Amino acid sequence: PTLTSTFSKNTPHCLGDTLQLTYTGSSGAVSGIGYSWSTPGGTQIGSGTSIKVVYATSGTHIFSLTTSFGASHLCPSTTTDSIKLFAYPTATFTSQSPICLSDSSLLAYTGTGTAASTYAWNFGSGIGYPGVTSSAPHHVHYAAGGDYKVYLTVTNGGFCSRTDSAQIHVIPTLTSTFSKNTPHCLGDTLQLTYTGSSGSVPGIG
Repeated sequence: PTLTSTFSKNTPHCLGDTLQLTYTGSSGAVSGIGYSWSTPGGTQIGSGTSIKVVYATSGTHIFSLTTSFGASHLCPSTTTDSIKLFAYPTATFTSQSPICLSDSSLLAYTGTGTAASTYAWNFGSGIGYPGVTSSAPHHVHYAAGGDYKVYLTVTNGGFCSRTDSAQIHVIPTLTSTFSKNTPHCLGDTLQLTYTGSSGSVPGIG
């Protein structure tokens, strides 16, 4: 009978995902049929009517199946297909910390995303500018002192995402007020005591 070489595939999107190829043709019941898979650039696992393939590089990969009869490979039939795999980006960025309450923290992306990648910043309760969808340097400002987390998610190809984070310590408004006793005579001791509101903030000098 006429041999066919059609096959199904799953839909991996990211580098390192496993491609599953399964023969779906009509010659499965014919004895003596050979199945020859071609997967350039990939590591093939298994043989026969179902295999798995893992690729080490991103980009478009072409693969095919040829079915034939007997040792002489008679009546060959070939089906070809392809997939496009995207590399996982990195989402690393630098930040300024600690900062004063009146300042903003500069965030600078240092990862491997490209202009085609998508970027999603999460500043929590902070206000970030120029926005939340760019790899450009960002500034984030917080309205109160404390510790805050900033997250960045970078995605390639709509599926392959990585997230990184940084903690920003915001120093509350420092005051320098103090009280004094009222010595009047030479030789009396002047007593000065800090009365400001930053006494509970660690690291204050």
